[in-house]
This record gives sequence, C-alpha cells and structure tokens, in this order.
Amino acid sequence: MRRGWNTMQVRVLLAVIAAGIALAGCSGSIRVASPEDPAPAMPGRTEPVSLLTHCGVRTANVDGREWKAVNPAPVPLSTPNPDGTGSYDGYTDGTATWIATDRWRFDAPGLAAPVTFVPAATSPPPCA
Repeated sequence: MRRGWNTMQVRVLLAVIAAGIALAGCSGSIRVASPEDPAPAMPGRTEPVSLLTHCGVRTANVDGREWKAVNPAPVPLSTPNPDGTGSYDGYTDGTATWIATDRWRFDAPGLAAPVTFVPAATSPPPCA
C-alpha cells in the first residue's frame, strides 16, 4: 500500500496546475484524469487524460515539457452525454499511451485517428 505522494506525482500535479494558469499560449495542456496515480512516462503505460483541444490537437504541455503533434488533428467531434445533451469546455477526454519516453499517442472519441506527440524544440505559438 502506498502512502503519500512521491516526487513524480507532485511534479505532475504542479505541472497540471501551472498549465491551467498558463493557458495564454493555448498549448494543449493536459489534465491528469487520475492525479492520485500519476507515474513516469513508461512505454506501454496508458492513462486517462483531458487534453486542451480548443485550437485542435497540435500541441501539449506535460510536466512543463512542450510536445508537438506529428499528425495534428482538428478539434475532435464532441460526444453527447448519456442524456443526449452536450457541452465542451475546451478539453477532450481520452487516453495517453506512452510509446517511448519521448513519444506518446493521444486517442479520444471523435478523432479520425490517434495523434502522436514528440518533444517540441520551442513553445508553440498562440492559436487564433
């Protein structure tokens, strides 16, 4: 049984909070869907996430590191709630699957195909 938060968990949580504060650049920030169990990027690990997609699926900021999409995609089609209504807060729920420590894939309902991310050399420009 684990007790308390390890260093990586704290770093991920702080990165999520910082990303929420720093949305001015419109980088596709990630909200960890289960912050009680964040873990290092390990190949094969899949975790639920919410990715900021109001500018499309083109960039992300994970743990303070900028990532760019190899195959950018438009804003995913929204999926109605069970009661038939819909809402969109700029984030899209999906999964992040780590392919390697420097490559991960985002998949979500409404995407034509999963989007692969690699480290970005620079911060992305703001979206219009």
